Amino acid sequence: MDRSSHKHTSHMCIVRSCFFSSLLLFLAAAPASAQTQTEPKQNPDPKAAAELKLEEAQKEWMQGDALGLDAHKALLSEGDSIQMPIKLLNAQEEAYKNAERHFVEALKLNPGYLAAKSDYARFLASRKRYGPAKAALAETLAEKTAAQVFSQEERAYLFRTLGGLYERAGQQRLALDAYRQAFQLHPGDPRNRLSLAIAHCASGEPEHALPILEPWAGPAGVADGVKPEMRALGLYTLAYAQEEMGEPEAALGNYGRARRLAQEAGEAERAGVDVQAKSARRRLHAWLRDLERQEKEERRRREELEKAMAKEAGALRPDSAPPQEPAPSYEPPRARMARAYKLLRNGLALKATVLQDAAAFAEAQRALQDAPSPDAREALLAKEPLKTFEQAQAAFKDAVQLWPGMARAHRELGLCYNVAGQYDEAGKHLDAAVLYDPRSQSNLAVQGELRLLLDEWESALQTFEALLRVEPEYAPAHLGMARAAVLLHRNETELNRVRDSLDRAHQLGVDRAQWATVMAQALFLQEKLAKGEPLPESPRHWAKEPEPKTGPKKIPEWQGLPFMD
Repeated sequence: MDRSSHKHTSHMCIVRSCFFSSLLLFLAAAPASAQTQTEPKQNPDPKAAAELKLEEAQKEWMQGDALGLDAHKALLSEGDSIQMPIKLLNAQEEAYKNAERHFVEALKLNPGYLAAKSDYARFLASRKRYGPAKAALAETLAEKTAAQVFSQEERAYLFRTLGGLYERAGQQRLALDAYRQAFQLHPGDPRNRLSLAIAHCASGEPEHALPILEPWAGPAGVADGVKPEMRALGLYTLAYAQEEMGEPEAALGNYGRARRLAQEAGEAERAGVDVQAKSARRRLHAWLRDLERQEKEERRRREELEKAMAKEAGALRPDSAPPQEPAPSYEPPRARMARAYKLLRNGLALKATVLQDAAAFAEAQRALQDAPSPDAREALLAKEPLKTFEQAQAAFKDAVQLWPGMARAHRELGLCYNVAGQYDEAGKHLDAAVLYDPRSQSNLAVQGELRLLLDEWESALQTFEALLRVEPEYAPAHLGMARAAVLLHRNETELNRVRDSLDRAHQLGVDRAQWATVMAQALFLQEKLAKGEPLPESPRHWAKEPEPKTGPKKIPEWQGLPFMD
């Protein structure tokens, strides 16, 4: 099928490319802090002293934020003079230093002070120190007493904040778990519903966003009281998920409703959801017209073929005419597309069944790899969970054959081939997934990992650069760039770039073990350069134990990929 007929998938990326900024908007409105303000006490009790320190930390934090706003205003009003903005920014930095000192002192006085821990975590996140913020917040929420210290609304807010931090770090499964907790604790807060749905879409799982947001499409009920700008983003996300799952007409309707709500919200939203929804509707209308044109053209050709066959049959004498074969069955493009998406959904359901016991699946994969004979392999493939895995793979393969432009089916099929160790086939389908949806965060992430796996370092570097253009605040993309560049190790400039990427990945809270390995490699190479020694030709020369070249390799768990969890 002509690839041009599937260009509608290449721009379905607005949710993915802006979901972190959207989530930051949701995180900005925090509930009241769990602790209550207390009057100063003349009491040497460490807990009381810790409360006073926390109050001081909060005051300094608020003062620092206010100074930042004053600096911004001064920068706009002072013209070319930057003396006052610099003075205000220096004062802001001093206030933040004092705030951190008070937070630390409060926790020294009372290490179990969960209100101080949670506020300190939020403070660190506001200072873009996402790694330590994530660790502090996860530790706070894991405490047994957290349910007594914080209200359900406060815990939901903290889980939502933690979800955003996990997402930046590339820990998608943990992020989804945190958002799910927030939604379960406080389903009445629309930010919790929307954050979970956006995260599912950004993770390449739009089917899970549908039931979360479909209630917002109703005339009344769940969406009552939701601000127009938030409901607009929710309906836009719902429309995106519907488009991804093969429901173009429903998507068209919800894109239109998202536009109208965004216009109600005011000028600020017209530059956001309104513009993107308008673009999506235009794209879908064009694609549906193209689909209708294809159907008419196929019907015309079929009718011409049938007339030609009838004319040829009538020209033959009855005694010499061969038995006429029935015309091949015809399936209109719209019906083929619907069947392909049904196969995709069936495959996803089968995959979910396999992943219910990921350990059993991994064990079955190892047994399959070690099978002593073809008969033994066939016997294993006939048993669960490999039997269901094969059925899922077959469903994705049939979906791709029916509708070649379906990016999601290509991605899932590529992941299946990767699990089976068929890397060439995996690469073809992951490349196709990126071709048909080039701004998909999840597609680019798995493509980059596979290219690193196959030692295609230049291509991997380009993939991670493309991923960073889609989502600059995604730690695995920065780490992937560093991994690819350190493997190329072509010159000092590139190694300096590695250090910059590693610094950013660390700031965003990426997996520390992965980070430490790449940092050690970068330092090793920079030491070689500093001594004027030649760089090794291959990373195999400085790896303690070269990786085996045979057998299935697994994409690292920290990417949170399907069939890899």
